[in-house]
Amino acid sequence: MVQNFKKSLKKSLLPPKAALQKFLMQYRRTLLSSGLSPSELLNGRQISTKIDVLKPSVPHIMLHKESKKVNRSEQALNSFKFRVGDPCYAKVFSTRSEKSPKWVQMGTSSYHQGI
Repeated sequence: MVQNFKKSLKKSLLPPKAALQKFLMQYRRTLLSSGLSPSELLNGRQISTKIDVLKPSVPHIMLHKESKKVNRSEQALNSFKFRVGDPCYAKVFSTRSEKSPKWVQMGTSSYHQGI
């Protein structure tokens, strides 16, 4: 490991402290013969890098999908059903003298898509 570190430090254009951090990050993420990295053995998970933010791994995506819960407001929004003839309202922001905007009926809906 010391020999690998010395080679890495010589090749790096970064300052020594930054080169050390970069080397340790890569070393901790590199898979061992067991198929796990040192960070996985120590922490039980793979440490993330900048590239992981741009392109997450498949297990990370699946974990995020499983833990993601639908917000109640999204459920309520998805439960609305609009029909032809339902009243349509718009929020009107008029003069500064009026302290709060008003909802004004604009007509009825003419669009229907079996929602």
